[in-house]
Amino acid sequence: MKLSGGMTLIVVGAFCATTAGAERMEPLRILQEYTKTREATQRHIVESEELRENTDTAFGAVSRWERRRYSLMTDGDRVDLTAVTEDIVYDQDGAMHVRGNAVTRSAIWDGTTWSVYTSVGGGSASMSNHGRKKDHYVAGAYGGACLDGILPGDMRPVDTILKGADSISVREQLEPVNGIPCQVIVATTANGRYTLWIDPEHGYNISRAELTKKGNDLYLGEATEHVFKSLPAGVRPAMSANRPKTREEFSVVLDDVRFERIDGLWVPIEVRIQMATKFDGGKLTAVSRRHIKRTHIDLDPDFAAAKAFIRDFPDGTEVYIEEAPGILHRWKDGKPEPVRRY
Repeated sequence: MKLSGGMTLIVVGAFCATTAGAERMEPLRILQEYTKTREATQRHIVESEELRENTDTAFGAVSRWERRRYSLMTDGDRVDLTAVTEDIVYDQDGAMHVRGNAVTRSAIWDGTTWSVYTSVGGGSASMSNHGRKKDHYVAGAYGGACLDGILPGDMRPVDTILKGADSISVREQLEPVNGIPCQVIVATTANGRYTLWIDPEHGYNISRAELTKKGNDLYLGEATEHVFKSLPAGVRPAMSANRPKTREEFSVVLDDVRFERIDGLWVPIEVRIQMATKFDGGKLTAVSRRHIKRTHIDLDPDFAAAKAFIRDFPDGTEVYIEEAPGILHRWKDGKPEPVRRY
């Protein structure tokens, strides 16, 4: 069946009886059920923690560990996101220790203006009127985005991507994930090839996902296959020598999802992710293993009481405004004031 936009819908019978009385459903109906759940929970205040193990063969395949703590307030459009990142090491007894100083980044989209504040170097901020920067930043900097339906490498929820798929189908048999029979959707899109295990017993949430991007498949808004620019002169030779020259493939496995029922809705609370990126024809590989857990969630937030979407940079913070290039601003009394040209 051909749908608008050239999408091919592959259905073998509208419904198919399977084990435990479950029925195989049409893919778009499954996605509609998932969209209902996602949109019902998109207005929230969330606190979460993430532990990352990053391994890169370009730098000896030695594991590097990070701990990140997030605070997110969003109404589905506006965003107020704070992330605190710490490098950590483990001693011989397995105890965790923080190495160096934590880095705090705070990003706000209030519906008209985007800003990012970072604590590095005494603190600085950037501002822009382009809302698309929000999508790119949240997708790349917020580990919990996958629990809101935005898979790594994407900039919008997976259901919105799959509804415009080139081809989409549902596997003949339901497949168990954590003992629950799941509908399995397979789709090819401009963003890559997706396989989603949808859990009908937990609000049609995603219980497992696999994603592969190659060639011209979109990765954070650009082609996955990418030639990196050369580093500028003066960069340490060792860093330049180890740096990949091309990216060919990006893949994701999302698994071990745990749900909790909150205010009558099933909400994903915890997940493990493995991401792998292949560079230089497969000679170099970067792998990131991540464990993300929501520690607090409020689905009926009072944004005014939480003072969400309000910038409170420290007075004196240097501010760089995209629409005012070459002019340094400083934050004073809740707004940027021009200081000098640079």
